[in-house]
Amino acid sequence: MDAIPDVHREEGCELYALHEEVEGRLVMIEKWSSRELWQRHGELEPVARIQAGIKGLLREELDVQEMYGVVSSSYPESL
Repeated sequence: MDAIPDVHREEGCELYALHEEVEGRLVMIEKWSSRELWQRHGELEPVARIQAGIKGLLREELDVQEMYGVVSSSYPESL
C-alpha cells in the first residue's frame, strides 16, 4: 500500500482510506472533488501499482460502488 500517499497527492483527492470490516473484508473509502478527477485517478500510475500489489490476493473481484452524499442526512462539511 505504499502507493496510498501518492494517491493523496493526486488532484481532487479529499479522502482515500482503507478500512477493514469486522469479518475481514477490506473497503477503500474515497472522496474526490469531482467525478472526472475520480475517473482519471483510476487511470494513473498509483492505482496500477495498487492493482499489481493485490493481484492474486483477492477472494473475489473488486466491487466498485459510486455514491454521493445526501445533504439532508449528512453533515454539510462531509459532502
